[in-house]
Amino acid sequence: MPHKSSYLYLHTQVLIYTLKYLLQDIDIYTIIYLYYNSLNVLSKWYSSLKTN
Repeated sequence: MPHKSSYLYLHTQVLIYTLKYLLQDIDIYTIIYLYYNSLNVLSKWYSSLKTN
């Protein structure tokens, strides 16, 4: 499904640019911390999905 993947790609790009704009005043360590924190949450959510 190329349409859906291109939509997802576009959505991701918009999200990235929005984050870049919002996080201009935040240092790189905060960004890294938030990034890994969200990855952790996503992996927990994914594993809970797999068990159900």
